[in-house]
Amino acid sequence: MAKNWYVVVVPTGKEEVAKSSLEQRIKSKGMNSLINRIIVPKERITEIRGKQKKIIERKRYPGYIFVEMELNDETWLFIKETQGISNFLGGRRPYAVSEIEIQQILLTDSQTEPSAIPEVKIKFKKNAKIRIKEGPFENFEGVIDEIIHSKGLVKVTVVVFNRPTPVELGYWQVEEI
Repeated sequence: MAKNWYVVVVPTGKEEVAKSSLEQRIKSKGMNSLINRIIVPKERITEIRGKQKKIIERKRYPGYIFVEMELNDETWLFIKETQGISNFLGGRRPYAVSEIEIQQILLTDSQTEPSAIPEVKIKFKKNAKIRIKEGPFENFEGVIDEIIHSKGLVKVTVVVFNRPTPVELGYWQVEEI
């Protein structure tokens, strides 16, 4: 029988615990031939807090793990009885993740691609009204024209001497009003 990927529901924040618990049970019960891989998809992002840039890993699908396995009554029950696992996505009739979807998850997963450049997390949107918190334009108000995720910058138009002036700032230098 063919092995497919299935989504397993676990408590949010306990994905790694459920994964290791399942891996230990697989080893102890000799289920390696039926259950191949277990992943907790993650992504690396860059956050800037207090002028310090940090690369953090966060789970792409909180509350879920992905299991590559041969699905039958024995493996279904084995997974369900594992401590820290709630259910399969789909309940009694779990459905397999499509090959295209799983390939996208595996390619973007930081476990399989550690050299990927982290994305900067910017919470602002285009045309949002902001106030500049620091720098030569401190306390000026403006509108975001463009967001440059790769550099962590926002292009803002501020009015200086009754003329619109474009300014490029780090996103941590502005706050939404």
